[in-house]
Amino acid sequence: MKRAAAWCACMALTALFGCTELNPTFRMEGGTLADAGPGWESGGDWAVLDKGDLTKDKGDPSKDKKVPAKDKSLPPDKGTPPPPTTSSLVSIPQALNFGAMGVGCEASRVRIFQLANPTSKNLSISKAVLVGCSKEFKLKPFQLGSVASGASRDSSVTLKPVSVGTKSCYLRVTTSDGLLIVPISAQVSPKTSQTDSFKQALNRAVDFIFVLDPSGSMSDEKPRLKATASTFATAAGSNKLDFHLGFISMVPGTGSGALPLGALQGSPPYLTGISANLKSEFEKRIDMPQGGGNETGFDALISALTPPLTAVINSKSCSGCSFPHVCHKKRCIGQNQGFRRASGASLEVLVFTDEDDGSKATLTAIRSFLSWQVDPIKGQFVRVHALLPSAKCAYGGVTFTRWKGLINSTGGEISDLCDKDYKPAIKALTERIFGLQDQFMLTRKPVVSSIKVWVNGKAVTGYKYNAASNSITATKAPADKSTIKISYTVSCK
Repeated sequence: MKRAAAWCACMALTALFGCTELNPTFRMEGGTLADAGPGWESGGDWAVLDKGDLTKDKGDPSKDKKVPAKDKSLPPDKGTPPPPTTSSLVSIPQALNFGAMGVGCEASRVRIFQLANPTSKNLSISKAVLVGCSKEFKLKPFQLGSVASGASRDSSVTLKPVSVGTKSCYLRVTTSDGLLIVPISAQVSPKTSQTDSFKQALNRAVDFIFVLDPSGSMSDEKPRLKATASTFATAAGSNKLDFHLGFISMVPGTGSGALPLGALQGSPPYLTGISANLKSEFEKRIDMPQGGGNETGFDALISALTPPLTAVINSKSCSGCSFPHVCHKKRCIGQNQGFRRASGASLEVLVFTDEDDGSKATLTAIRSFLSWQVDPIKGQFVRVHALLPSAKCAYGGVTFTRWKGLINSTGGEISDLCDKDYKPAIKALTERIFGLQDQFMLTRKPVVSSIKVWVNGKAVTGYKYNAASNSITATKAPADKSTIKISYTVSCK
C-alpha cells in the first residue's frame, strides 16, 4: 500500500517538514522554517482534580486581590488599527498569536511565518516593518526583492515581554501589488496566576474535516462509515452549531483531473448548516474514488489548510483560472478557500484509516501547525479524533504511534475500526462535537494542584486535567450560556 506521495501541495509543508516532491507551481526559497509551536507536549495522563482543590475558594477568581498590579515599566500596547490587505502575497499563518505569556516566566517566545506567492506572476517585496508594536517585539530580517510564482520568504517575530497587558500590533509588508497585513497579538500576565474565561454557547462556530483513507484495504469499512450519514446529519441538524464540513483524502489522487492531496472533495467543496440534503451529500463524499499508496494524513491536513488550496489566486477575475483552482463569484480561488474560518471557529478533525501516518511531517510539526489554527484566549480549540483498528483486526502489527500521539495531545477520542457498526461511536462523537462544549483549553501551563473551576460564580468539581492537551474536561458539560472561569497558578517549568 505504500508509495511516495506525488503531491505535497505547499511550501509550508516543504519548509516545515522537508517534503521534496512539490507541486510544481509552489516551492520554497530562502531558508528553512523551523518548528516553533506554542509549547505542545507529548504524552501525559489524565489527572483527576482533587475535590479540595476546587472548593477552597468560593469566590470569583477575577476578584482575587493577590493578583499583582500591572508592571508600568512599559505602557501596554494600545494597538494600531491596520489597513486592509490588498496584496496577493499571503502569510502562513495568517496571524501571529503569541498566546498567553507571563513576565518573568518565559524569557521569550518566537513565532515563525512565511510570506508566499500563490499566484502565477512574480511579486516583489520592498519593505517589511512592525507597526504599533512596542520594543518587546523584534522582526527577524529577511531577503527583500522578487518572490517568484510559487516561492516564499521565511522569517519570525520574537516577543520578550517586559510589561503585562493585551498587546496588539501588526506586520506591514509592502509589495509590488499592494500591502499585506499580518496581525500580531499577545496576552501578557503576571507570572503567578492566570484566569481563563469561557462562555458556553450552542451556536459556537466549528470547522469539521474528515480525513479519509480510500485505499483498497478500507473497502469493507467504507460502507459502515457511509451508513453513519443519517446519524451525523441528525446530530448536525438538531443543534444550533455554526459548522463547516469538509472531506479530504489522505492519499494523492492519480490520473488526469485528480484532485491534489488535501483538496476538499465534492461540489460545493464544503457543507454548512444550511446545506440541503446533508445526509446524501455526506454519503457522496464518503464514497470517494479508491486510491492507493502511502497514507499521508498529516501532510493532507497541512495542505488542506494552506495555500495554494486556501488562496485567492485572482480577486478581480477568473481569467486564466485553471484546475485545480476554481472560479467562484468572479474570483479565481483555491479549492479550499473559505472553508477554514480562522477568525473564530474551532477545528475538529475525524480520521478514518487502517494505517499509521506515513507523512513527511513530524508529530511535533503537525501539533504546532494545528495549534496555529486556533486561539485559546478566544475559547477556540482543535481536537483530532479517529476510527482506528484495535488489536482484534489490525494487521501487520500496526501500532498507530503517530495518530495516537496527535489524538492524545489534543484531547480527542479513538473509536474501534473493527466494530461492525460505527453508528454508536459516531453518535457519541457528534453529541460531543455538536452539543455543549465539555472541554476547555487553558492558555498557559498550570500547577495542577492549584486549578479551580467556577461555573456562574460557583466553585464546582467533576473536572479533570489532561497535560498532553493542556485542557480541562467536564464530566457533564455546563449549561448553555454559562460562564466558566478556570484559575490556576502558572507553572514555569
